[in-house]
Amino acid sequence: MGTKQKFYIAAGPKRARVVDFDGDTNRVYWATSRERSLYSSYLNGSDVQALSITLHPKSQIDGLAFDWVTKNLYIADRELQRIDICTTDGRLCVPIVAIPNSKPRAIVLRPEISTMYWTDWGDTPSIKQAYMDGNNVVPLVTQRIEWPNGLAYDRPTNRLYWCDGRLNTIEYLNLDTGKRTLLLRRDDVHPFSLAVFESTAYWSDWTSDTIDMFNKYDGTHRGHLFPRRSVDIMGISIHHPVLRPKNITNPCQYKPCSDICALARDGFRCICSNGSVCEPSSGFETPPPAEAETPATTTEEPVLPVYKNDTSYAGSLYAADEGTLYHVEHNLLLPAWRNVTKLAFDSSVMIGSMAYDSLRNNLYISDITRKKILRFNALTNDVATAHDYVSGSVPGMDFDVTNSLLYWVNPEMFTLEVCSWNGTGHVVLLERLRRPYDVALYPKEGLLFVLSLGDFTAITRYTMDGKNARKLRMLSGYRPLSLSVDVWSERLFWVDPLRVGIASVSLKSERLFWVDPLRDGIASVSLKSDAYWPVTVIEGLQSDAHTLTVADNLVYWLAMDDNDVHFIHIGEGLTHQMNLNGNQFRAVVRTKKEPQTEPGICTGASDCGHICVPSGRTATCLCPSGTTLGDDRKTCRPQG
Repeated sequence: MGTKQKFYIAAGPKRARVVDFDGDTNRVYWATSRERSLYSSYLNGSDVQALSITLHPKSQIDGLAFDWVTKNLYIADRELQRIDICTTDGRLCVPIVAIPNSKPRAIVLRPEISTMYWTDWGDTPSIKQAYMDGNNVVPLVTQRIEWPNGLAYDRPTNRLYWCDGRLNTIEYLNLDTGKRTLLLRRDDVHPFSLAVFESTAYWSDWTSDTIDMFNKYDGTHRGHLFPRRSVDIMGISIHHPVLRPKNITNPCQYKPCSDICALARDGFRCICSNGSVCEPSSGFETPPPAEAETPATTTEEPVLPVYKNDTSYAGSLYAADEGTLYHVEHNLLLPAWRNVTKLAFDSSVMIGSMAYDSLRNNLYISDITRKKILRFNALTNDVATAHDYVSGSVPGMDFDVTNSLLYWVNPEMFTLEVCSWNGTGHVVLLERLRRPYDVALYPKEGLLFVLSLGDFTAITRYTMDGKNARKLRMLSGYRPLSLSVDVWSERLFWVDPLRVGIASVSLKSERLFWVDPLRDGIASVSLKSDAYWPVTVIEGLQSDAHTLTVADNLVYWLAMDDNDVHFIHIGEGLTHQMNLNGNQFRAVVRTKKEPQTEPGICTGASDCGHICVPSGRTATCLCPSGTTLGDDRKTCRPQG
């Protein structure tokens, strides 16, 4: 497509209508409307074959999709009002979805979650989804839709695009948020088929008799792929290896079914020649795990979970400008806030960063001027020194409430450090880091994340004893600046001033999300993949965020060009602003309504001579500089 060079694969197919491609075998599949037949050939046009599938005389195949995992073909038959699954050798073709008064048209597949989507021109026009064995048919779009023609799934953005031939529109549905967006409405177009690749969407247009292109993010028209032709262009399909991930477990690999094996919600389903469900073949045994490749996590997560406990729970938000500390009560599910108060805190303290201990109602505050970490009790206003760091600064810290540990980074000293809640047991966990700037904790799994702003910006994951480093792969041109973990949604968030937005990564499935406000959204990718793709997940985020905190599905951030605290409820998707009548805010932290979990593995571990820290899901004792663990692995003794 970059060169716009065309080449013909098969000459003279009679009214070819829809097409798809098998990248593993380099075979192209297409269906014709006149002969009502399915054909296949190699990409170079050789070995043209008519599949021996016997189609009904009234068949009208309007949709064709190739499942690259099980090697099955899916066809949408408008006249027979059904969707069939077929073997690519033409041996068998059986219906799996049959809905009276429906007219299924375009069809797309997502084998990684065993799901298919299709457009329906029937009495009730719609876009539907079902599992790839035909079970659990669910309508996704039923309003403001009339002639849904082409359909395309964009994996990088998790969007479902479609075009409407009567409304002359192109829209998409964000499958993460459920938000529907109109991209294009023009009276001079008649879109028929649709495909998406990288930042561009393509449609075959029956008005211009060519393939048109537009920006998939904002609908900006990008011209024609080639000059106007004198014939209607029918189905289009794009193939690129990244569009069809290979790290998907194939439960049909060992041929468990005598007829057709289809992907299903719980693995696979055997479908007999009459369309009924069959039992697996006699004698079939699932290979032992040791002989099979360990499957990658492929099930995509639903929309971020919304906290559904007591809606009257009001968390405490603390925000600090250079010398003033504010307290705000903020309800979990409402945009309202109340009782904004200035706390009795030393105004001469220049606050750099903060962390919160919800067990003891302690705020930990780095004092830039005095080079101290202060412990401020929000109920009694008592202040104590938790740690003197003497030199450098503390731009980022976080508190592990389950194990009562405070972690922080010092970029000038190139260190990650830890101490107990009361300041005892100080240990330098990591040295010679490349300008560490922030730290975020994930105690549930015994992990922490360090943001480094050295020659190359990086987020590195460690166990909470500072070992087992693993970098989260970042894209060039991205520069995270502030980290926070939300224990409810189990995501790591950060702000990215260079890309002007907020990003997150799921700590459960290791899917990376980042915000690209130039494209008006957050981007997503599996960290087990080699490619990264932009996607809109939450729209309308502030464009100049520099510091954030996340708790209870609420994301708060500070902006460089105003004096407000901005926030968004993840399940709601709308941004709000708090005007606290302060100056330029420097730090913000919110109390967390912690999930009910088991006590931390270091809770009550008083047998450690100096300090106990988690190491993954186990505990380890650490010693201060100049000492080392004794033979009992608990007490400390001088080195040497």
